[in-house]
Amino acid sequence: MPVLFSHSFVCEKDVTPPVHADDESCKYDNLTIYEGNSTSSPVLGGPWCGTTGAPGNYSVASSVLLMFRTDSSSAGKGFRLWYRISLSLNLSDGVYLICTGVNQGCGGTLRTESGTLAPPSRDSSGSYPGGPLNCLWTLVSRSGYGLELNVTALSLGSGTLPCTAGSTDFLEYLQQPPVRLCGHSVPQEWLKPHASASRVQLLLDTGRRGGQAKLKLEYGAMQDANLTYSQPSGVIHNVDYPGWTTIDDYPTVLTIAPVNTSSTSALALYFVRFNVGDTLNNSCQNAYMQVRDGGATSRVLAHVCGDVNPSPVFSTGNRLSVIVKNAGAGRVIGAWSVRYIMVYITSPEGAPAGCGGNVTASEGALSSPGFPATFAQRRTCTWFVTGRARATLQLSFVAFAFNSSAAACEANYLEVYDGHRDSPDAKITRLCGQ
Repeated sequence: MPVLFSHSFVCEKDVTPPVHADDESCKYDNLTIYEGNSTSSPVLGGPWCGTTGAPGNYSVASSVLLMFRTDSSSAGKGFRLWYRISLSLNLSDGVYLICTGVNQGCGGTLRTESGTLAPPSRDSSGSYPGGPLNCLWTLVSRSGYGLELNVTALSLGSGTLPCTAGSTDFLEYLQQPPVRLCGHSVPQEWLKPHASASRVQLLLDTGRRGGQAKLKLEYGAMQDANLTYSQPSGVIHNVDYPGWTTIDDYPTVLTIAPVNTSSTSALALYFVRFNVGDTLNNSCQNAYMQVRDGGATSRVLAHVCGDVNPSPVFSTGNRLSVIVKNAGAGRVIGAWSVRYIMVYITSPEGAPAGCGGNVTASEGALSSPGFPATFAQRRTCTWFVTGRARATLQLSFVAFAFNSSAAACEANYLEVYDGHRDSPDAKITRLCGQ
């Protein structure tokens, strides 16, 4: 608290500013950030000096150079910063944009029922404003309905499909695992299997040649929640997963009908996470899921509900129908909200359902053919499981019962290999017994 000064005082104070404190050019002690790995790269920020600090946050490229220069004229505490790897930048208005191109209308959250998505227009030099672009769009549909995507113009690099991890220009659908598109043509089946979400994120990276890239994509909310899955294997989930989806009085029909597969192929459906209705008095009275062996009116293979993963379902042909329905009678609050994720796999030609196949997913399930029934004799089944690039797959067994004798381990066993080859040097382990 201030107090009254005393009488008869004479006070003198010397105030000396630090050397170069008034130097606005920051040519003595400074910090500069470059976009790249040399001082010839574009300057992202700086040079900064003094005590006011660098302004706010900086979204940068995949590599940067920080240059800290000092001379002998003065000393200070220096600087301290933190960094993280992030796809998006959260702006003050709640819109999520990504890295470069933010100020040119590149990226954002779009909540309209339909629209067209494209990078910003070229300037007079033929390049996009700001040069190469790295854009993130988030498309949001109404709850319970997926999004349909249609690419009408595409020129991303000179690569051909499938795009590799080294592709410099690409459009990536950020599901798990991500799906990448590049080159000059769109595969017929690239978008349709991935339209089963009410929230879709698309990442455009034009590498170092932003002015040479071209993209135009139309999107719109689906008219109903019914979907058809035409790939040999895939992931099925409610459109708001990992959230909950409200189902109405009309059943949702999910058709699994892989194209370009043999008529002798069969399907296996595995439940990874499952929350559909409840099991009051074992009646599934609020909501349920049916799996039918063929079309929507074919024989019922499973009629399930509750929050425990059901046993795998195996078809006799190359088609399955999954029906999710609100039972209507006896509703209680939340009973018609569902959440589920499943994996389906097509068996190789001539093999029974559940005996081998290929699957790419960040999480999933497998079992011996016919599980929990006893597996057939004299059968060899091979599965190829692929996760996200540079990720590590972890296997967790929830049930295991083979013959327990050492001799039987030479005939009945499960082997795990590193990668998609069964050579001795790639074998991780052989399992048998109980």
